[in-house]
Amino acid sequence: MDTTAEELAVLLAQYQQERLEYLAWFEQQLQLLQTLKHGVELLLLVVSYLIYYLADCVAEVLALSPPNVF
Repeated sequence: MDTTAEELAVLLAQYQQERLEYLAWFEQQLQLLQTLKHGVELLLLVVSYLIYYLADCVAEVLALSPPNVF
């Protein structure tokens, strides 16, 4: 009976160790995803600014008077 209890204790310790390793890995993945999210948000901000700037440039070009060709 002692052997079974010892084996069970060893298995429980292994399970707890694996669980802690998985939780550490999961937290690391979560941090990477948060970093990726911030990067995507920054990229979207830059792209939206560039689109706004391009639209402003197009509006200014369209507002110019056409050149006198004649």
